[in-house]
Amino acid sequence: MDIVAIINEIINEVNPLIEHKDTVSQIEMIFRKHGFYTTREYPIYKIKDGSGRRGRIDLVARKGKFRVAIEYDHHEVIKWKSFQKIVQIKVTV
Repeated sequence: MDIVAIINEIINEVNPLIEHKDTVSQIEMIFRKHGFYTTREYPIYKIKDGSGRRGRIDLVARKGKFRVAIEYDHHEVIKWKSFQKIVQIKVTV
């Protein structure tokens, strides 16, 4: 499996200027095209911001033992809670 080719395809084909959900849908379709099973809004443990809310990862793609987690931020500065969420899932990439 060539994850670099998939990442390059995402960079070249995904439009970051559209709505968040549509951008994540574009990324999801690329992973599915390469034979990945995908889960949107993958539940994780509580976000450590004191709110007690459960977090969700935008997209998790799996193929065999290979797992990729995507937390997509539209902001110029990545939010701290995005890092808190992504480190809670055991991923290959």
